[in-house]
Amino acid sequence: MSGAAGRRPASRPTLFVLSLGHGGADLCSGALFALLPFLVVERHYSYAAAGVFALTASVASALFQPLVGAHGDRSEAHWLLPGGLVLSGLGIGAVGFATSYPLTLSPSPSAAPGSPPIILRAPAGHATPRAAA
Repeated sequence: MSGAAGRRPASRPTLFVLSLGHGGADLCSGALFALLPFLVVERHYSYAAAGVFALTASVASALFQPLVGAHGDRSEAHWLLPGGLVLSGLGIGAVGFATSYPLTLSPSPSAAPGSPPIILRAPAGHATPRAAA
């Protein structure tokens, strides 16, 4: 048997889904920063206000990562990947509907959970590529 502790390697469909999830998380985190010029031009926010938006998202992501990672390591929480991506998408979408600066700032931390669940988490009994090597 290959892999760590008798676990078999992850299948191609599993790796494909994990790759799509990872790409979606990268897209969500990049989308937040792509919105900054829109916020400055259309909403007339200062560069400092847009910087706070970016800082909030970065700090929230840094705080969520160890928490979500610890939870994912202790449980077979297969909902973390799709749940994090849905929450991230909703947070990014909510920025477009916000009518004031506090309302624009408040959904930016909700976009943070999309990234941490993408710590190559294969289903039970499967080894990740790193563990199989």
